[in-house]
Amino acid sequence: PNMVELPINSHYVLNLRQLTLSKFRERIPWNEHHIRLPIAEKTFQTLLTKAVKKRVLARHQNQRIAVLFSGGLDSTMVAALLHQFMPIEEPIYLFSISFEREIVQKNTPRLAPDRVQAVEAYQQLK
Repeated sequence: PNMVELPINSHYVLNLRQLTLSKFRERIPWNEHHIRLPIAEKTFQTLLTKAVKKRVLARHQNQRIAVLFSGGLDSTMVAALLHQFMPIEEPIYLFSISFEREIVQKNTPRLAPDRVQAVEAYQQLK
């Protein structure tokens, strides 16, 4: 695939149905009259909820579900929504990958920030 670098301070619209990219406008004025966060948040929540539910309902019987779990907002929301739609007796597998940081003291590794975040988010989900 070709890569195209876009200039900064420009906004584009990516149409995934038609696979087109078009320039939106030179600048978007960022003030309270143009930002409609409650609408965007509700739309995002609705679309993500429908997508997760669709995947749960479309899976084959005995098919397991796993999440690549960073502990960030997106993977935590997906895990929480899966819990909402999955039968309670079925496990949801959370996979988190992190690397140890430098050794602070002999044989005492410091946990990587991504590992800490994933563990904290997991505790919140429990």
